[in-house]
Amino acid sequence: YYQKGLDIRLKVYGNKHAVLANSYTQLASVYIEEAKYDLALEYYQKSYDLRLTIYGKDHLLVINSWAAIANVYVALGDYGRALQHLTEAIEARTRLTKGEPQMMIASYYSRVGRIHIAMARYKEAQECFAKSFEIMENFSERERDLPEYYSNMGDLSLAVGKVKEAKEYYLKSLELSTKIHAQDNKSMISPLTSLAKACIVQKI
Repeated sequence: YYQKGLDIRLKVYGNKHAVLANSYTQLASVYIEEAKYDLALEYYQKSYDLRLTIYGKDHLLVINSWAAIANVYVALGDYGRALQHLTEAIEARTRLTKGEPQMMIASYYSRVGRIHIAMARYKEAQECFAKSFEIMENFSERERDLPEYYSNMGDLSLAVGKVKEAKEYYLKSLELSTKIHAQDNKSMISPLTSLAKACIVQKI
């Protein structure tokens, strides 16, 4: 359906209209779900290129494209390029908000931290999670994002061999997730899985 929609929009608007960027993004999302990451990257890149031409560098839609492309690079294991795109996204959003804290920037720092863990760069991961938490402290709605923060800290602790500390973080994440998503069992899967992992490692 998304491909048909794209074909129709190409006929109606030509290949330089902003509406096409949405179609490219929708197709890329489908390819992500199908684990066809090369195709996802191709269509996210098309969306980015078109938005950059239309809106310029410091536009929210262009920044969103950077972040989306970063996700694909993570899936492909290309952490260097993922970091590059997320760093650009952070810098651009910071310029747009004139340095004011923003929850999305906190989310970007969290994602960068997870990439650093995957690259065994634990000091850098710690710094990113600290920046993320510092930004979240400015917002009353931070409660929804704290479970992810504690889960990330658990992953970091586990990666450096601090299993007991990891379990404490995972328990905090699970406790908060339970309060926030009491009716959503899917939201419990990540903290439960992480907690189980820590328990298994400790037994080993």
